[in-house]
Amino acid sequence: LNARSPGVVRAVHAEVGARVEIDAPLVTIASADVAADRARETAARTRLAVAEANLARRESLDGIVSERDVLEVRRERDAARAELAALTASLRMVGPSRGGRARSAAEYTLTAPIAGIVTVRAATIGAFVDPDMTLFQVVDPSRVWAELDVRETDILRVHPGLSVRVEVDGLSDAFVANLDYLAPEIDPRTRTTRGRASLEKARRSGLIDQRVAMGLLRAHLVDLERRPPPG
Repeated sequence: LNARSPGVVRAVHAEVGARVEIDAPLVTIASADVAADRARETAARTRLAVAEANLARRESLDGIVSERDVLEVRRERDAARAELAALTASLRMVGPSRGGRARSAAEYTLTAPIAGIVTVRAATIGAFVDPDMTLFQVVDPSRVWAELDVRETDILRVHPGLSVRVEVDGLSDAFVANLDYLAPEIDPRTRTTRGRASLEKARRSGLIDQRVAMGLLRAHLVDLERRPPPG
């Protein structure tokens, strides 16, 4: 989860390991850009109200004002409406406004896009952040999978359905799952391709859920060890 607009972190609402619900507040950021956009939104709302009043007045004078004047005022109304809609949509993507969880027009709050576990919290109060920085990561432990790199020399022996053994750091138990995806391209730098095995049906406890969600796992192919290379 990245900052939507550059600014200074004012409050942090969740820590690593916390379980959060969808739309739960994670971090509040004060941004001069957001304050300027909200000021423009307020001005656009005022212009739209004036344009709508002018149009209603012109239309009530049917037969007194020309159709050309009515069309001109209607174009002004439509332009003001489009400007307001664009600003409102842009600010909606940023996060809740002062009417939401933020305390001032300059502030916006990033919220959890899904229910899950916070696995990364890089936001610090007082720090300057920008859209290139990852501030939070939230993972849904009920929908997790293991990813592994398959060497180019092994690709001919690998296919969806192959058994995968997943080991979790700090635990003696391991999961056995099936490979359900194999990327069609090879990384030219590592000469490997990426495989993925779903762990949704694996046996898990609360501790395992969190460790898997935090990425503390290793995976390797089980069936591949039992099969000789193609002759």
